[in-house]
Amino acid sequence: MVTRLTASAWNDAQPYQGEDLDFTRPQWGPKVEALKKQVREIEEQERQLLDDFEKREVQEAGEMERLEVKYTEEMEQIREKDLTVKEELLRQQLRARKKQTKHVLEMKRMEVEQTMEQDLASQARDLQRQLTRKEEDLVAMFKKRETALAEELQRVKSQMMSDADSEEGVMTEVGLEVVNVSSRGGGCRVLRATGIARDAGLRSGDVITNVTTASDIRNKEDVGALLEIARPDEQMMLTLQRDSQQVQVVVTVGHR
Repeated sequence: MVTRLTASAWNDAQPYQGEDLDFTRPQWGPKVEALKKQVREIEEQERQLLDDFEKREVQEAGEMERLEVKYTEEMEQIREKDLTVKEELLRQQLRARKKQTKHVLEMKRMEVEQTMEQDLASQARDLQRQLTRKEEDLVAMFKKRETALAEELQRVKSQMMSDADSEEGVMTEVGLEVVNVSSRGGGCRVLRATGIARDAGLRSGDVITNVTTASDIRNKEDVGALLEIARPDEQMMLTLQRDSQQVQVVVTVGHR
């Protein structure tokens, strides 16, 4: 509450322009007290105004803060809405781009497949021609080898027949006629011994199992081969199996 001074009170409160005032006089006491009271009321009013002003500032600051928060939220909503719209536009563009890319890739794939089919067909024809040429070359080579093998086989047969005749001749020369004991080896049995063989002590029924110049005798071919390569007048010791006894004889052999 503000107390206003009336004109008379103001005039009464004005300093005296004449002689010096003496406030110790009794007549000035009430006026001084009234002035002091007015000063105190004015100071109280000033403090009240300051408190009201500070409260108003706090309220306005709170309101400004609330308005800023609201403004921020509204801007965020607007931004999110804009982003949502932009995101949807981007998705539409992306779907359109994917569709276009898929179409382009499909066309490229068809083009590549067509090109590959043509290339593969051309390569297949080239390979077929190469295989045909190689087949012809192989057939010609096999025919040559077949001819060469046939000639070699004929030569070997002739040589074997010649060796067999030679071995048989050597066996006949020393007076031996033998057969194999078994097909799995185990020596050869003497059927007949004449001439050099008989003179050396061989008998019909003896089984030749070993020769000093070779390992164990497996068949009659081994005996014939050893006799064939013997030097003139070379002596060979033959180990015989005779009636469960082992007998050794010396035969002097040589080339025919």
